[in-house]
Amino acid sequence: MKVRKLLELQALIEERKIPCDMTDDFKYWSKSKSDWVSILDMDLIHVVRALNIDSSLEFVKYKDNNLQKIKDFITKLEDR
Repeated sequence: MKVRKLLELQALIEERKIPCDMTDDFKYWSKSKSDWVSILDMDLIHVVRALNIDSSLEFVKYKDNNLQKIKDFITKLEDR
């Protein structure tokens, strides 16, 4: 089910309006399509998978960055 439809259902169930910023066209870079797609038009399962992949990639970058900082620190200690 698309995110846009899920937001509409949530509004009905909770008897509340959809927040005004949730009607904006949020964009996500689709690597498979090589283009920007609207998150609101994505299937929920696709959104969760995409978020998981992006989070995993950020973790690897974070881990690699910290490892480099440790290596640089050790190098500085050795140069003393």
